[in-house]
Amino acid sequence: MSTIPYPVLNINGTDTALVPVADFLELMANRAPGSGFVTVPREVTRLFCAGASPLKAWRTYSKLTQEEFAAKACLRKANNSEISYG
Repeated sequence: MSTIPYPVLNINGTDTALVPVADFLELMANRAPGSGFVTVPREVTRLFCAGASPLKAWRTYSKLTQEEFAAKACLRKANNSEISYG
């Protein structure tokens, strides 16, 4: 792994770099067009850091019921519930 000039925290098993806002904005402004780089809404991140599964965080953010989310994600409701709640 290359050296990262920012503090790295392990959050829920994922190494996460703490990047100053100015550096983050510069990185976002200079990303390659068509790179597929996607940002995650702050509310999704907040829910995930508070202990929600990624699926539940996105479902809550999207204001969808389990049935609606399952249909959009091509999941059976039982799978959606199992993934959302472990």
